[in-house]
Amino acid sequence: ANSHKWVVAGNSIGGLCSLGVAARLKEQVRGITLFNCAGGMTGFRYDELPFILRPILYFIQKVVLSPNGYGGKFFEDFKTRENVESILKNQGVYGDTTNVDEELLEILLGPSE
Repeated sequence: ANSHKWVVAGNSIGGLCSLGVAARLKEQVRGITLFNCAGGMTGFRYDELPFILRPILYFIQKVVLSPNGYGGKFFEDFKTRENVESILKNQGVYGDTTNVDEELLEILLGPSE
């Protein structure tokens, strides 16, 4: 038997994946390290929301954030190269901001273009 245990690490949504791995492989994992954790992605339960708030949430999700509603316009405005670069450099995402270069921006923005 292998006596070595792993430390699982995940960045952003990878943090959620790391938690899943650790939960499934409890005997093989001795620790978890999470960076820039993505929250709110663990399965929202509408039945836990007070009945009076459900129409408000529906409106926000289906109208405000919808790609066909205001959400598409918001995303287009938000995902500009300048905005993403500013966030990466000025919000503490990268300790060494010289790592924020054209190649990184292309990797991040490419899938949304």
